[in-house]
Amino acid sequence: MKKGESAYSQALPGINGFLLSMVMVLLLQKRKVNAKMSCYQMFKVALDYIAHSDWASTGATLAGAQEGAPDISTFTSQYDVTLVDSSGHYNIAANVPLSAYAELKSEARDSVRVLDSHAQSEDFEALFMNPADYLTRCDGFVHVRALASLNAAFSLDNRTKTDVIADWGYGTPAAVVEKMCALVRRGLGDRVTQLRLRYVEVGGLCMYV
Repeated sequence: MKKGESAYSQALPGINGFLLSMVMVLLLQKRKVNAKMSCYQMFKVALDYIAHSDWASTGATLAGAQEGAPDISTFTSQYDVTLVDSSGHYNIAANVPLSAYAELKSEARDSVRVLDSHAQSEDFEALFMNPADYLTRCDGFVHVRALASLNAAFSLDNRTKTDVIADWGYGTPAAVVEKMCALVRRGLGDRVTQLRLRYVEVGGLCMYV
């Protein structure tokens, strides 16, 4: 949400412009935003909603009462993050890692704090103009280069190595992202507040803590 913070576009796919536009549709349905509001007001309402949302436990849906559509609990029991589309049958956030959603919420909270603590004339500069390199926001990182071994372990031609092979749609490393994050969280405990994996240009995955 700040200049230089391209983490969402560089990370595993999931959080993108389409998903965020669906957030605005959801807010419109809930009558949280309307045509009479300024862009600034809509932006702040959207940030506040994201900061206090709970797509991991209870999920959110764009669907009304749809005959034959599954209950939202069906999605939350199968996916880490849930935002159901207007048909009531498709989870738009199916490919969003839990770690990415947690980071999005954290960024939204920080942005709301900036908006509440600065004069309005300073908001734009504070949020969008001040450089904020992703590396400077982390205390450490681990570079995982063994993608060939990872791909082999999750190859559809090698089912003996895994009980379940999920089609994540954007590369086999994504299938183990949350398991790797969970392992690090288990080891570090409350010493880590944010954890994120993303692809890097030199090849591999990079874990930031």
